[in-house]
Amino acid sequence: MDIDQQTYQTARKWFLMACEQPAGQRKDWLKQQNLDVDLLSLITQWLAQAEHDGLDQLDTHPQIKGYEIRSLIGTGGAGRVYEARRTGKGFDQLVAIKIIENQHPAVVMRFIQEQQILVTLDHPGIARLIDAGETLQHQPFLVMERVQGVPIDQYCESLNSVAIIQIFVKVLNSVAFAHRHLILHRDLKPANVLVDVHGSPKLLDFGIAKILNESQENKTTKDHQAYTPQFASPEQINGNTLTITTDIYSCGVILYVLLSGHTPYPEGLTHIQLIKRIANDQINWQHSLDKLKAPKDLSAIIRKATRFEPEARYQSINDFQQDLIRWRTGLPVHALQGDWWYSLTKTVRKRWLALLVSFTFIAMLVGFNFSMKQQLAKTQTERDTAESVLQFLENSFAAADPEEHPGIELTVRQVMLEGVKKLAQVDSADVRARIANSLAQVFNQLELYDDALDISSTPAFENQPELVSQSVIALLGKNEYQNALDVLKDTSFDLPHKSQLEINALIGLEQYQHASVLIDQALLEQKNVKINEDLIRLRLSKASCLYYLNDYIGAQQYSEQTLKMAEQHLGVNNFTYINALHDAAFFNEQTGKLDLAEQQFIRSIEVERQLRGESTVGVAISLDNLATVQTAMNKLDDALKAREEALEIFSNRNAIETQSHHIVLGNTAHLLEKLNRNTEAISRYREVIKLFQKQPESSQIQLGIAYHNMARALMNTGQMYDARNAFDESKQYLETQLGESHPILGNWWQTNARYYELNDQADEQLKALKQALLIFQSTVGESHPKYIAICQQLTDLNQVCASG
Repeated sequence: MDIDQQTYQTARKWFLMACEQPAGQRKDWLKQQNLDVDLLSLITQWLAQAEHDGLDQLDTHPQIKGYEIRSLIGTGGAGRVYEARRTGKGFDQLVAIKIIENQHPAVVMRFIQEQQILVTLDHPGIARLIDAGETLQHQPFLVMERVQGVPIDQYCESLNSVAIIQIFVKVLNSVAFAHRHLILHRDLKPANVLVDVHGSPKLLDFGIAKILNESQENKTTKDHQAYTPQFASPEQINGNTLTITTDIYSCGVILYVLLSGHTPYPEGLTHIQLIKRIANDQINWQHSLDKLKAPKDLSAIIRKATRFEPEARYQSINDFQQDLIRWRTGLPVHALQGDWWYSLTKTVRKRWLALLVSFTFIAMLVGFNFSMKQQLAKTQTERDTAESVLQFLENSFAAADPEEHPGIELTVRQVMLEGVKKLAQVDSADVRARIANSLAQVFNQLELYDDALDISSTPAFENQPELVSQSVIALLGKNEYQNALDVLKDTSFDLPHKSQLEINALIGLEQYQHASVLIDQALLEQKNVKINEDLIRLRLSKASCLYYLNDYIGAQQYSEQTLKMAEQHLGVNNFTYINALHDAAFFNEQTGKLDLAEQQFIRSIEVERQLRGESTVGVAISLDNLATVQTAMNKLDDALKAREEALEIFSNRNAIETQSHHIVLGNTAHLLEKLNRNTEAISRYREVIKLFQKQPESSQIQLGIAYHNMARALMNTGQMYDARNAFDESKQYLETQLGESHPILGNWWQTNARYYELNDQADEQLKALKQALLIFQSTVGESHPKYIAICQQLTDLNQVCASG
C-alpha cells in the first residue's frame, strides 16, 4: 500500500521495537500497543517477512576468534547483542558483542559509521569500543565494554533530587564530550544510560548517532533515522535539520523522567497521537511541570531544555550543565532570566561588581534574593514585600555605581553601612527585619563581625530568630565562644543549625569532650535517617574533636570514612563534599600522607571552581593548604605559585583585611624563608604580626605561630638576640591556647633545638629534641615523618632513640 513519510517512520520505529521482543511474543506485544489498524497491519507484514528472511535462524551462538560467547543479552531489528569473555594470552575481560545479522546495505553502512564514531570517543562515561571485525559466518561485529549496571531511571528511583542532579550532570559530561568530537547521539533515553555498581553512568548505543558536518560544526542534514518518540525532539519527528540542541531536548525529557518516574506526556496516547503532539508543539509542559512539584528554577531548567524551538533551548550541553550546578549551589539560574526578580538582581550585581566586591558578598546577596523569591512569592502581599526588599537594596547600592556617580570611590563596608542607615526609612517592620538579616549575613561573610553584631543586637530585631543566628555566627567569628554559647542557651527560638552552632562554640572553648558527646547524641538521633549534609557536617566536627583530643590517626580515619559517605550519598558537586575533601586532606597531611593530601587539595580546588564558576576566598584558602603540603614534599616552586595565586584572589575579592588573608600572608613568608629569602620573610612576618595585633578578636594561636616563624627567620640570618625574644613571645601565646603537648609545640621545640645548636648549647639542644620527640610520639605517632626526623637527629647526636 502507499504510505507517506511520517507513517513510514512510525511503522519502522515500532517494527524495530517489536524485533527486540522474544520471537514468540512479538505479535502479542504489538497488539498491546493500541496501534492504528493500518499501522499494525503494515508492521505485522514487515515482521513476518523479516522472520522469514532469517531473523531467528541462529539457534547457536556465533563463533568469533578470541572470544567465548556466553549468553544473549538482547535483540534488535538489525541483529543481536551477546555477552562474551575475551580469551587469549593476557586477556580475561567481560565484553558485549554486537553482531549485525541484517545485511541490508543501509544497515551495514550505519554499523560501519557507529564503529567510526566509537573509535573517536574515549571517555570514562561512554562505553568503550574494544574490537571490530567479522564472525566466522562473515557477519560484522563490534566488541564493546560490558557495562554491568541498571538503566539510570531505575537507579534513580530511590534518590532525592539533589543526588539525581549530581549523577545527571555526569551524563551531560559524556554527551558534551561526544559533541566536542562532532557527534550527535540522537537516541538519548534512560535505557541507553546504564549506572554501574560504583554509581558511575555509562552512555551506550551510538547506533543511530551522526557525525556532524564539520563545515557547519553543529548541524546535520535532514535524514529519517530511527528514534525513540518519548525522548525525541520535534525536529527529529518532523524530519528537520538536527543540531546539538536535539540531544539537549532528549536530555531535558530524561531529567524530567528521573525526577518524576514517568514521562511528561499524558497517559493513554497512541503512538501516532504522541508523535503528532510533539511534532506540532501540543504538549502542555506547564501542566507536566506542575505535576513534578519541583522548585520553580529547576522546572525552568527542564522547560528551557525542552523548548519547541531549538534556538530557545540551551545552546550547548555546558550551558545546561552549568545551570543545574547553579541550582544545586543556590545560585540564580539562567533559565529564569527575564523574571522581575532576576532583572533586579542583575542590576544590583552590576553595581557591586563595579566595586570589585568579593564573590562571597555577591553570593550571599543573590542567595538572600533566591530565598526571598522562594519564600515570599506565594501570595500577592508577600510578593509586594519581596519587591520592597529588593528595591531597597537597589537604591541603597546605587551610589556605588561609577557610571551614575563618576569620581566617587566607596569601600564595601561604607556602602553596606549606608544601607544600614537607610533601614529606618523602611515603613514595614517585616521588610526591615529581612533586610537587616541579609546585611548581617553579608557582614559575617566579609568577617566584619562587629558590624554584624551592631545590626543583630538592635532592639527592634531582638525577636527575629534569623538575626539571633547571625549574632552567634559573629561571636564565633570574633572568637567569643562563651558569649556565643550564652546566647544559644538563653534564646527560646528554634534556631537553624542550633546544635551545630553550639558544637562550634564548645570546640572554640576547647571543650572537646563535651562537644564530642553532643555530636554523638546528634549522630544517634540521625541513626535511621538517610545520610544528608547535616549528618556529614556532624561527622566532620567529630573528626575535629578527635584531632584536638590528640587522636590524630583516629581523626584521619574518621574523616576518610566521612569523605566516602559524602561522595557516595551526596555526590561530588556540592560544598559539603568539598569540606569533607578538604578536611580529609588536612588530616592526611597531619599524619604524613602527603601524596594523598596533595591530590585531595587539588581536587577540592577543582570542584569548588567548577561549582562557583570562578575563584573565591575558599579557593584561596585551599591553595594555601595545598602549598603547605607541597612545601613538605619539597615542591617549593609549586607551593610559592599556589600562595601567590591565593594572595591575588584575596586582593581581587577585596578581602585583604580578613584573618584568612593574614594567615596566608604569614604562610607565604614561611615559604620565602625556605627559599632562603629570609629578609623578605622577616618583613612579611612583621607585617602579619601587626595586622593580627590590630584586631582585638585576632587568634592568639596565629600570633604565636607568626612569632615562632619570624624567630626562625631571624635565627637563620644570625639575629640571635631578636630570635630568642620572638621564640619566648611565641611560646607564651601557644602554650596559653594549646597546652604543652600539641604538635605545634612539638614544632616549637624542634626549631629551638636548631637555635641551641647554632649557639653551641648541646645539652639544651638535646633536651629540646627529646621534648619534641615525646610530643610527636604521643600525638601523631611513631610512623609520622616528624617523629622519624627527630629520631634521626638524635641518632646523629649519638643518642639512642628508644620507644617509650
